[in-house]
Amino acid sequence: MLTLILQDYTPDNNRAVVAEFVAMTLFVWVGCGTAVSAQAMLGFNPADTNDNTFLTAVAIAFGFGITVLAYTIAPISGGHINPAVTFAFVLLGDMTPMKGALYVLSQCLGALLGAAMVWGTTASGTLMDLDGDGDEAPPFLIGANTVQSALPLGCAFLGECVGTFLLVWTVLMTAVYRKNITGFLAPIAM
Repeated sequence: MLTLILQDYTPDNNRAVVAEFVAMTLFVWVGCGTAVSAQAMLGFNPADTNDNTFLTAVAIAFGFGITVLAYTIAPISGGHINPAVTFAFVLLGDMTPMKGALYVLSQCLGALLGAAMVWGTTASGTLMDLDGDGDEAPPFLIGANTVQSALPLGCAFLGECVGTFLLVWTVLMTAVYRKNITGFLAPIAM
């Protein structure tokens, strides 16, 4: 068992595992954060989640998110960003089971961190009275051009940090990284 672990313990494999972790974290933050924000714009009514506007916004966010993130990590890890994709590579024999397990573990941990960041940027741990009428509503206040008065500054700051990290990560990985696969298409990812 130790031999299997050590055979996959290389600097390149470590970078690949970290890349999968970062990409999954950002993918969950972008996609799920959009779903949370879009639901807030519909007035917190769960029945409205079948509205075409909501579904389109969320689908586009997930689609653009996976596209950008696949561009950023493809030269490092192959851009799986999904345990099912990793599992397929293991089944095809293109990846060792141990390396696949490390990818899946990093993807799952990244998903947990991404969900925590969605929670952190939307202050979902509390209910807030948004309009002062005494009725409390979930505080899904992500995506505003200003900090809402009901949103803690720490949540807004975290959201700005994650968004800025996503932008810088994308620029570095698609336009600067020497092994990037984007060529002249880097601005599309950015």
